[in-house]
Parts: sequence; structure tokens; C-alpha cells
Amino acid sequence: MKIIDLLKSDKVTVSFEVFPPRSEANYESIYNAAMNVAALKPAYMSVTYGAGGSTSKSTLDIAGDIQKRYDVCTIAHLTCAGADKDDIHRSLDGMKTKGIENILALRGDRPKDYDGDPFAHYRYASELISEIKEYHKQGLYDNFDLYDIAYNTSKEEEINDYLNTKNYEYDDKDFDI
Repeated sequence: MKIIDLLKSDKVTVSFEVFPPRSEANYESIYNAAMNVAALKPAYMSVTYGAGGSTSKSTLDIAGDIQKRYDVCTIAHLTCAGADKDDIHRSLDGMKTKGIENILALRGDRPKDYDGDPFAHYRYASELISEIKEYHKQGLYDNFDLYDIAYNTSKEEEINDYLNTKNYEYDDKDFDI
């Protein structure tokens, strides 16, 4: 299921975002709440990815189960903060296994108490996106749509397959589109 196909429709779409828990103690309640929302059949659900990949397994599990159990399209977030190439490939492999076809690629926030430079491997989301596209060219994950967040050009982010703008006040002259 591709989000772009849902958005091309004349129908009004409603989506929800799920924030996986940072600890196992809260997993069950958040998982159940996400499944209850999925049962309402929104157009799609977005599942975030904790700083430094702290909730990456939960992201994939929740997004995959929403699709499998309720046939609701999901978009899984993928951040490069604190990640190296192997981490990104493991996440992409997990998305492929779970049947996730929509990826929201982000730089991500600096993880609290991170030892070292969390952006040593990927400084910008554009570098992450290039890695994902290279992975795609190798035929390792060939059925996905790639989305990214639009920031103003001073943050050196590039526009990709689809553009998702955060709800910030902005002046469109700040964007290089």
C-alpha cells in the first residue's frame, strides 16, 4: 500500500501518528492503543523512530502489525542519528520483511547522553536518502516509496519522492523548490 495512492484520491484522508515507547514497561499499553486506532481504519498511520534508533524494533513491529492485522497503510520513520550503514541496512531489511512500503527518512534528533558524534556516518537526511536509494539500486528493497521532511535550505536537506512539511510557520522563499 502506497500513501501516494491514498492521497491521489478525492476522498478526505485521516491519519494518526504513533510514538513507540522508550521502555518495555510501556510497550503493551501503547501497542494496544495503536491497534485500537488502527481498527478505526484511518487512511494510514505513521510510526516514529526514537532518537538514535532507540525504538527501532518497536517501530517495525507496530507498523508491520498495523498493516497485517488491520490492512491499514503505514509509514515507518527511519533516522540516521547514531546509525551507521549496517544499522540502516538492518532497518531496511526489517521493513522489507514486515512489508512496509513507505519510509519517512529523517536526520533525527541528537540522542540524549550520546557518547560521541551521532552524525559521524550521516550528517544530513540527504546522505541517508542517498544510502537508501543505493540500497534500492542493488535490488535489496525494491518496493518502497521514500518521503522526507522539507526544511529550509540552510539545513541542506534535499527534496525526494514525496515531500512532507512539518507544521511550522515558514516563508516559502526560504525553500529551494
